[in-house]
Formats: sequence, C-alpha cells, structure tokens
Amino acid sequence: NLQWYKQRPGGSSVFLMILAKGRELKTEQRLTGRFGETKQHSSLHLTADQPSDAGTYFCTGHSA
Repeated sequence: NLQWYKQRPGGSSVFLMILAKGRELKTEQRLTGRFGETKQHSSLHLTADQPSDAGTYFCTGHSA
C-alpha cells in the first residue's frame, strides 16, 4: 500500500489517500493517484489547481 500526504509550508502533514495493492487508479475529488505495482512507482495528479494547493506532496509505503 502507498499513502499520499500534503504538507503546507510550516504546517503539519495532511493525509490525502491510500492506494491499495492491486488497485492501480484511485480518484478523490480533484486528485488522481496511480500505483504501478509491477514497476513499483506512483504518481499523483491534481486538476484545477488553486493557491491553497501549494505545499509539498509526498508518499510513503510499505510491503507486507
């Protein structure tokens, strides 16, 4: 599984979504997350970005 987070400048991390193993695509509001399990990579796409979207986006993951 992979988890995506956003951190605003000077702020704490905010959970955005989790991408489960075996599920390559997930959409929540304006975010689309992809998890390419076979190539072990992930991407996060944001549509209609706004000034409040500024920050650092990062993912964490673990293997079972």
